[in-house]
Amino acid sequence: MSTSSQSPDAPRRSLLRPRNIALLIVLGLAVVLGLEAFHIATLTPGKPGKFNPDIVKLIEDDQMGAQGQPNSWDLFIETTELYASLAKPLVDRPKPADWPETLVWPPSPEEAASPSAGPKEFAEYRAVLKIFSDSPLYAKLDQLAAAKRFVRPVPDGKLIDLLLPSLGQSRGIARLAKARMYFAAAEGDNAEFVRAATGALALADVCKKQSTLIEHLVGGAIDSLVASAIKDAARDHALSPEACRQLLTVLNERVARVNVIRGLKGEHIFARDVIEWTHTDDGNGDGLVIPSLMMELSGPSGQADAKPSIPPAITNFGALVLPSKKQTLAAFDQFYAVAETYAATPLRDRDKVQSPDAFVSTISARYTMIKLLAPALGRYIQVADKCDLEIAGAKIMLALEIHKAVHHDYPATLAQLDPPLTTLNLQKIWINEIVINS
Repeated sequence: MSTSSQSPDAPRRSLLRPRNIALLIVLGLAVVLGLEAFHIATLTPGKPGKFNPDIVKLIEDDQMGAQGQPNSWDLFIETTELYASLAKPLVDRPKPADWPETLVWPPSPEEAASPSAGPKEFAEYRAVLKIFSDSPLYAKLDQLAAAKRFVRPVPDGKLIDLLLPSLGQSRGIARLAKARMYFAAAEGDNAEFVRAATGALALADVCKKQSTLIEHLVGGAIDSLVASAIKDAARDHALSPEACRQLLTVLNERVARVNVIRGLKGEHIFARDVIEWTHTDDGNGDGLVIPSLMMELSGPSGQADAKPSIPPAITNFGALVLPSKKQTLAAFDQFYAVAETYAATPLRDRDKVQSPDAFVSTISARYTMIKLLAPALGRYIQVADKCDLEIAGAKIMLALEIHKAVHHDYPATLAQLDPPLTTLNLQKIWINEIVINS
């Protein structure tokens, strides 16, 4: 009789047969890949705010000479908000049908020198100026000019979310100051000219004391605007010798140049903060990028306009091919080192060193974070240099007017200028060389 049962003496089949081993390997790989997929899909970012105290320290360290002085940041905010409250009704006014197309609306008194401005427009400009002069705004600017220390508080959270509405308002006040200087020069009111210039330069000084490139650029733009107005007035011989001396004192004592190196350090801190909350943290300074968070940086102010079409759980698999946290940090360190070297190199020698913008163009496309975050530092450095030249030009023109008042004629060469060039506190050696040899 036949049977299907195996004889007790028959050898048992081993569990370690090749097929079973292969199945175990496949199962193990599936478990590992599943765990890795779960890990990638649920990446947890580091916490923002780690570097916020570093930003505050950067601001405070630049104002060590004002230690013990009250922090006048609130005064700065009050001044810019007062300007905004006065300017808003002007924006809401309907534009007259006969307002010249070449002039902006609402009326911007700084355009008074435009060929398109006639008696009707002048009346509008003076009315606008009266709105501001009748308010406490000018007195607030006087207080700002007398203050020494301005440290912006930095709240917790992402540095990229830091709001700077006061910058636009500061530029508006600067344009107002230019109009005040124009009318003061035309009317021979030297005291008002000096007061307007001093208030605007005080605003610029507050901006340049802070930590972001955009603040430094606004400060430099205000300096350049005031310098341009001073040069126009000096060219037209509209300033008395005493006014020239007062303005020269203000430019020498209160107008610090844009501190490019400190600005670069501030941007470096901002970049490190962004890397912190767009990467995981393994506790040893490394981690994986979280592509779904990195994609948010392409929206305005670092915020996504809409939900991504690809789910984050799938997007985050890009972490497998993108640089690690440590690699990205190292690349940013190199980027800012290149920028500092470039900024410290005299203009005449800059073509011999790599620019930060050129560095960005040479890095691998894998370093998406740098291509998203790296600002146009070459432009920033150029603007700082231009501001130096504008201020230097204003100082020299004021010194020329003083020389003429004392000696009844201009000097034959700038080397004979009285007051001498060495007292003008020109900021860079290469500027001195250009001036002396011109």
